[in-house]
Amino acid sequence: MRVKLVFGRLLVILSVLPVGLQAGCGIKDPPVPPRRYRPPAMTDLSYQLDGQALTLSWSVPETRDGDAADPVGCFVYKAKQPLVNTDCPDCSEPFSPVADLQIQKDASGNILTRTMTYTGVLVQGFIYTYKIACYARDGGLGADSNIVNFSF
Repeated sequence: MRVKLVFGRLLVILSVLPVGLQAGCGIKDPPVPPRRYRPPAMTDLSYQLDGQALTLSWSVPETRDGDAADPVGCFVYKAKQPLVNTDCPDCSEPFSPVADLQIQKDASGNILTRTMTYTGVLVQGFIYTYKIACYARDGGLGADSNIVNFSF
């Protein structure tokens, strides 16, 4: 009797085993990296010149969308090209980061001030182009701001 019971259990296991293997078989998708939430873009980047001193100003955007991340900092990007003696008047150097500014927050994580500035010194004889992009704590980079472009 005991042999029949063991044989019966073995038969059930062997009949269920192929079904279990089929459900778990197949090609798996490659791993998906965790989603990075991007801060919203700034739309009010402006500039002011005072002699050779440049001041960029912008507002840190508020995050109302559940897919947007609170920004923790902003990158300032600059591109420039000579005013004269250029073979390509519409070409400029690629943008390069010139500053990484942290957004000031209180102990609760609330942004202390929504207005940020960057100050730099300019060299005459160039067309300057600037843009800003905020980034989140997880490294998600927001879209570029509006661009300011001027000759100096």
